[in-house]
Amino acid sequence: MANIEIKKWLRKNLIFGVLIFLIKGSVIVTAEEDRQSSAYLITSRSYQLGKIDYSTYIVQRIRASFAPQTVEDRFRSLISPKPNRDMTILLDEALKHWEAFSQEDQKFLLQFFKRPTDPTFTNSNLGIFNYGTNTVKTYTKGNFKFWYTIENNPDGGGHRHNVDPTDSNTNGTPDYIESMASVFENVYNTEITVMGYPVPPNDPGSADYGGDTKFDIYIMDCGAGGIYGWVTREDLVVGGDGNSYYSFMVMDNTYTEFGGHTPIENMQVTAAHEYHHAVQNGINGLSETWYKEVTSTWMEDQVYDAVNDNLQYL
Repeated sequence: MANIEIKKWLRKNLIFGVLIFLIKGSVIVTAEEDRQSSAYLITSRSYQLGKIDYSTYIVQRIRASFAPQTVEDRFRSLISPKPNRDMTILLDEALKHWEAFSQEDQKFLLQFFKRPTDPTFTNSNLGIFNYGTNTVKTYTKGNFKFWYTIENNPDGGGHRHNVDPTDSNTNGTPDYIESMASVFENVYNTEITVMGYPVPPNDPGSADYGGDTKFDIYIMDCGAGGIYGWVTREDLVVGGDGNSYYSFMVMDNTYTEFGGHTPIENMQVTAAHEYHHAVQNGINGLSETWYKEVTSTWMEDQVYDAVNDNLQYL
């Protein structure tokens, strides 16, 4: 059923979908590989960077969101006022070209492939995006496990990851967390139950994977860098077909940084978009990046048709 729907949509809307993908920030329009320097011609939003090393582009783009003070002067234009959902794309491309990065850049990038609760990257060890000294709590509902904090101590990058502690029903879980859980229940019902997509693979359940097999969602201050959220592709599924990967997700802790829509609407379309990336990683984590992004963008309208978030990029 899902495959039929995708094919119908692609026939009617592929050109429009690709245009949306290209207009959104940090998109690779052409990629002519230079055998000598592995350089690519990259276009980003309203300007052309010219020929630069691909790995440099990726790491500078991520630094622009999470450590703008470390961005080289020639890449200052990457610090855009427009919000974006390109973090999943950038991380996916970084994994595909890992050997092209310097050891320093690999160390910087590695913290985004580790879960935010992983002790490898602390505030004193290059960690710029983690829960730091804050107490982390969890809330489980259905197939999902949500990780969050209500404490506002900054991490090594100055980010404060606390959610609003308001708890109207006094059940011990903040209203914000319960609202997000309800959103993901609806996303799951639409994408999995109604549309027939396969559930993202259950992770092994060890401590390194959140302690159980639920799909883990870490709620953090990614919005401060203009990032709605992202999905990180992890290890190959044990006993899988060689194409299936585990994933985890990061969502914003307020969704108030983005204009044009209400915080709950921003949360809704992000959940629909990013969860579909997790679905894709379960089907074939190495599929083409453009296809992943176009279909995840399409999924926003399938789940929350009235929001039309992507019109902001036109």
